[in-house]
Amino acid sequence: TISPDFSRLEDLLVLKLASNKLTSLPSDLGSLQKLKYLDLSSNLFSQEIPSELGNLAGTLEMLDLRNNKLQNRIPESFAEFEGKNSASVYLSGNSNLSDPAPLMLCFLPGFDLADGEGIMCPPERNALKLFYD
Repeated sequence: TISPDFSRLEDLLVLKLASNKLTSLPSDLGSLQKLKYLDLSSNLFSQEIPSELGNLAGTLEMLDLRNNKLQNRIPESFAEFEGKNSASVYLSGNSNLSDPAPLMLCFLPGFDLADGEGIMCPPERNALKLFYD
């Protein structure tokens, strides 16, 4: 479990806790307003993604939640990642996430989801990305 005390580390820039068999993803991490890199991939999270992580859209450059067992919908707050600083958001390997993804997140250049199946974003996404790239 990630201690809630992490939210007191206000100047924390990088948090890498990948492959640690963690089971609980605290919403308090969304208060780390200076955080640039958050890597929580390959753990054992089997819950909804805390919407509070969307609060990091202004500063976060990379959010990696790949290869967990995250469930339900991707929070609407994640659409904020598209407009602020175009962070990379990695969510592949979470087969229990339900669609659809927030539309603006689908157009984020660094958005990785569902192992390339593309079922969470509208099919027009790929055509539009090709057109605008």
